[in-house]
Amino acid sequence: VQAFIQYARHFSHPIVQTLQMMFRVLLNPGEAFYDLKYGGRGQISAALILILLCFAVRVFNIQFMSFQIHRVDPDKVSLLAEIARIFGLWLLFGIANYGVGAIFEGEAFFKDVLIATAYATAPYLLFSWPLTLATHVMSRNELGLVDAINVAILYWVGMLVFIAVRTIHDYTIRKALGTSALTIFGMAVIIGVLALGYALTEQMFSFAREIMVELTIRT
Repeated sequence: VQAFIQYARHFSHPIVQTLQMMFRVLLNPGEAFYDLKYGGRGQISAALILILLCFAVRVFNIQFMSFQIHRVDPDKVSLLAEIARIFGLWLLFGIANYGVGAIFEGEAFFKDVLIATAYATAPYLLFSWPLTLATHVMSRNELGLVDAINVAILYWVGMLVFIAVRTIHDYTIRKALGTSALTIFGMAVIIGVLALGYALTEQMFSFAREIMVELTIRT
């Protein structure tokens, strides 16, 4: 029987393999993330597809949640902002955590961080959209319940991200906590640097436009 399971795992379709790994992440995250890192079970292409699915689920939730429960007006949502939120957060965490790991003797490569964090979104991918469908049989009085479930899903994802960081870097719990805090700080620093760079660039272009306008008027 064990030989048959191993055979099925080896020859099953990549989609089936990805689903199997997602459920393993939910049921036994430590072992699943270990296999993603050291067992060659993770692919960056699968991670990218999972993040694309996160974006699709986010759009689905915005568009199809019951109007009685919805906290966001779908007509006022920017698609580009949602793309930046999903993909930007994923890449930003990957860059910051890889940088922290490189300083504090982590064993994970950049792609390992991206793959592990993508699989850590499994609770959101599997449980968020059914909750959106369930809101159509709920009343406004059950808004608190919906919010509580959404928060629980996000905390679950956060817990899996922490387990992923600890496993792929081979950290102790204490070191994983410290590097996770430094990762969040690093993300804030990167955002601050990007915001400052954007502001300076905008000022430079504005200054150049003013000079061009002044030269045009004088001529």
